Amino acid sequence: MCSKRGRLQKLKIIKPLVDKIMPITAQEDPEDDDEDSPSRVALRVLNVLATSFPPQQVFPAVIAHVLQYMQHREPTFRKGAMLSLA
Repeated sequence: MCSKRGRLQKLKIIKPLVDKIMPITAQEDPEDDDEDSPSRVALRVLNVLATSFPPQQVFPAVIAHVLQYMQHREPTFRKGAMLSLA
């Protein structure tokens, strides 16, 4: 993992990953709580990024989306913003 982490950091791919993942967090969850949904998987990916990389690389990319999504008129975007901070 260390060499892969170093490569991702060197390629500066973390922000583009977050940019692609954040809209997925705003998708509707299925009625079945046991079923994986794209939004739940996206939140797990964000969690892995946040725990595997330095905060200065992940947090700025996430907080930019959170601030934007908190102002969104759709409740699913606001929910995605709140859950991505967790």
